[in-house]
Amino acid sequence: MDVRRALLGNPDERHRIAGTIGIVFVFSFLLYAAYWRSNAAYGASTEVTSQFSAIRAVTPELSDSGHSNAAAILYLPTAALAILVQYHGGAVLYTLAAGPVLPVASALARAAFSPLPDVLEIDVLSVTLPTHIRLGLAVGALAVVVGSVFRYWRPPTGRLLSERFFGSSEDRYRALAAIVVIAVLSVPFTFWLYATYPTYQPFSYAVFGAPIAALVYSHWRGIVLAWLGNAAVVLGHSTAIAFIAGSPDYVVDPGFFVPALVIATATGSLGAGAAVVFRELYAVVSR
Repeated sequence: MDVRRALLGNPDERHRIAGTIGIVFVFSFLLYAAYWRSNAAYGASTEVTSQFSAIRAVTPELSDSGHSNAAAILYLPTAALAILVQYHGGAVLYTLAAGPVLPVASALARAAFSPLPDVLEIDVLSVTLPTHIRLGLAVGALAVVVGSVFRYWRPPTGRLLSERFFGSSEDRYRALAAIVVIAVLSVPFTFWLYATYPTYQPFSYAVFGAPIAALVYSHWRGIVLAWLGNAAVVLGHSTAIAFIAGSPDYVVDPGFFVPALVIATATGSLGAGAAVVFRELYAVVSR
């Protein structure tokens, strides 16, 4: 019974955890499908000869950094998801299943919707997909270790799984209101910096947004809220660039907004992780 519980977690939480992983997969698949159907897919990497090229093949390309951070962009959000699953439910199998969710969703979306020739899609399925399943399982295994350490260090309270994603129901709307304010303030900030840096820079603004994500997570304790806090900075920047360029594509074209959202979730995951580390260090020092 103890082995079964370690593998599958609390019986009362199994369906919620499985449903959460399924929802994340479906949402990610639809988001990546929109990207791979766009014109951005024509410039995507098609040669899969190494592990890094397999990562590039399913990672949306950023206009200001290319694929230089492809591995982090693709795997940081899925690592955050897997660690959260392990910490909340202590379910090894579900944590391992969460590891490959995002890269597999992107690989399948590219195989199904990319306008490139069929032979390239066969490579995505036969070469790229197995590579990401292996890497995802490795990320899941690491998440099992990290999540288990946090469970031992600070046992989870009675918070619902939904609260770990979206914060408590009492404070959720306050958090969303703060995130909207962040997005609005990011617009004049972009106008102010545009004279010095007159380009579209989603990666740079996502990095600027990481401390915002850390503050949001520290205050409202929801990983999705941290992602949205970071995305608000990038979205405000994209909106300002759309006004400057006189083109709504920076906001509505999946070739622009999907890479922006992906990098926002990656750096938002880093911000949330930093918030957790600082909170625990503060707790140790203040004892």
